[in-house]
Amino acid sequence: MTVMRSVTGVILRNVLGFAAVSLLIILISFLPLAVKVMPHQVAQDAITTNWTQYFKSVWSYFVEIAHGDFGALRVKMTWIRGYMTPELNAQILSYVMGMASRSAQILMSAVVIGTVWGVLCGAVQFFLPSWAKNFLGGVNQLVFALPDLLVILLLQLLVLKTNVLFGHYILGVADFGANQIFALPMLCIAVPVSAMVYRYMVNACREALSQEYVRTARAKGLPEHRVFIKYVMRPALDSILAVLPKVVAFAASGLVIVERLLNIKGVTWWFQARANVPELAKLLATILMCLAAFVIVVNLISSLLRLWVNPALRK
Repeated sequence: MTVMRSVTGVILRNVLGFAAVSLLIILISFLPLAVKVMPHQVAQDAITTNWTQYFKSVWSYFVEIAHGDFGALRVKMTWIRGYMTPELNAQILSYVMGMASRSAQILMSAVVIGTVWGVLCGAVQFFLPSWAKNFLGGVNQLVFALPDLLVILLLQLLVLKTNVLFGHYILGVADFGANQIFALPMLCIAVPVSAMVYRYMVNACREALSQEYVRTARAKGLPEHRVFIKYVMRPALDSILAVLPKVVAFAASGLVIVERLLNIKGVTWWFQARANVPELAKLLATILMCLAAFVIVVNLISSLLRLWVNPALRK
């Protein structure tokens, strides 16, 4: 009963949190509609506010989303090469969901692979000789210090050189037409994520190793690997799961750069839309809610896993 109550509480908190964050995103995204600037050639520009129009636009957005569309949306998209037609306008939400699904596949795969790799490297380094520890730490320091843009360009160059070396197409470097890539954008996000998680893992393991119960277990003659797995890994994994939503937010910020450089039509592609302010507010709110949904889902999963890893949280 205690476990079910804890699980229900976690789910309820995340659902309410997503609802609150979504409402805040919508209210902030539509704020430009409340401000009107009237330019003047001689005197200072006049700035007025129209809160009636603001709340009317917000309510209209809720109604249109409930109907499954964006209402009247006149926006020029680079990938459509023209303005939205009525037929495309009726399918605008399905376009958003399709793009969000593509972004979610890349982002979540990168977070999972990067997190697992970072945890494994962080744990294994405690059993390596000094020179291997220094080498692994130096590589992590280098990757962590490099800007995301440079990491993406270096990985693109590596893929190009690999294709040339083997003399045939192995991995794609960008989306072209119906040819969609997955491995490269996933790696571009997973590499910085693994470097970040590696640091968290090493620090968490060091903190756990300094605890009294670890010294007691060693004094009882338990093998080192058993002490590490039972008394160090569990609290370290709890610490990793606690910061996992922050890791996802970090990865989502890199997703914007990855999709732009690799020509991927994901959810952040809407940032490239040429739109008037009302349409831009609708698109921006939808984009940010999709990104918030990614973080909330990971936060929900990590919270449930923490209940399993750390029994003290079930009370």
